Formats: sequence, C-alpha cells, structure tokens
Amino acid sequence: MTEVALFYKIDAEPGFGLTICRDDEIDGAVREALFGKGDITAENATEIRETAAELLTSGRVDFEDGWLDLRNGMADAIAFVVERLNEARDDERFSDQRRADEQVRANASVIRYGQLRQALIEALGDKAAVVLAVAN
Repeated sequence: MTEVALFYKIDAEPGFGLTICRDDEIDGAVREALFGKGDITAENATEIRETAAELLTSGRVDFEDGWLDLRNGMADAIAFVVERLNEARDDERFSDQRRADEQVRANASVIRYGQLRQALIEALGDKAAVVLAVAN
C-alpha cells in the first residue's frame, strides 16, 4: 500500500482540491472528489470504479468540466503543486497585462477626445461658447 495524492479540479469552482490516501482507498477519494459525501446512484458507483481504475493506470482523468490527477510520492506531489502555482502566476500576469493595455487605450481615448473637443472649439471660434452650452 502506497500513499498517494489525488488532486482534482472542477472548473466551476476556484482552485483545486487535494486528498491524501493509500492506493487501496482511491475509490473513496474519487467518490468524494466527484460527488462529495452525499448519496450516489449505482451509475455513479460504476463511474467511480472506472475512474479510479483509469487513474491507477494512467495517473490522470480529464472530464468535460474538470480533471483528476494522481501523484505518487512527496516529490511528485510537490512538483505538481509548483506547476499549478506557476500556471496561476502566469494567468495573473497575463490578466495584469491585459488590464494595463486596456488602461492605456482608455487614456488614449480621453486624450483624443480632448484634442477633438479643442479642435472643435477652435473651428467654431466665437460660436463655441453657445454650442458647448447647448451640448452640456
């Protein structure tokens, strides 16, 4: 019997989960990851058994809305966590850059609006005060 780390992710929820168990307890860990502690149907029980068997064979199962990943040993589990943290950091950096780019575009729009407004005032000359009063 070997200690294993079962990582799981449901896309609708933030972050990911972790269950530490022995390899002979993998069915229970998969059940909890997929269905929580509530009641399950016979169909769910079959899915749990099949998923646990696939995990023990391949180490990973992907679903439409998430994944399960089985890691053996502390070094493998830590490497997996570090990889996920690096992905999260990269996603945050991308989001930060996108927000910065949007702010630059917004600032450019404000400057362009000011320039166009000033050009209109200059083009209207003496009538600018009347037009601006009506516009505001």
